Amino acid sequence: TTPTLSIWYALGICALGLMLLTAAWTDVKCRRIPNAIVLWGSGAAMVWALSPAGVGLAMSLLGGMVAFLLFLVLHGLGWVGAGDVKLAGAAGLYFSPSHALILFLTILIAGGVVALVWRFTSRTALLSPMPYGVVIALGTAWHVWRQAGL
Repeated sequence: TTPTLSIWYALGICALGLMLLTAAWTDVKCRRIPNAIVLWGSGAAMVWALSPAGVGLAMSLLGGMVAFLLFLVLHGLGWVGAGDVKLAGAAGLYFSPSHALILFLTILIAGGVVALVWRFTSRTALLSPMPYGVVIALGTAWHVWRQAGL
């Protein structure tokens, strides 16, 4: 890879990471994911999609739509909140549709692992829902890690 491509790739990963870390932190602290975080991350994804390292605007939008719609189904089932749907859609903007589908599955696996940890370590696990912004951040980090071949 060229140095320019590597820099753009790193910028995209940093923007995605910043969005996810901020969203996870506010989800734990306030039990909500502010729209401002999702909008900022979505804007950064659109800029990154047009960069030399990005997936292209059409693929980015399709990836975001795949993640958003799959999480919308989970929201309809009452499993995640609306902020989680928007955050997953914003994270999906950084990936092609096929990677967004794999991202969704990776987040579901991460959710199962976190749910087990949450159940056995939290005194309030049965009384309060798990902050799924943390799960989206962990699942996405795992997907990026695997995609990078690390």
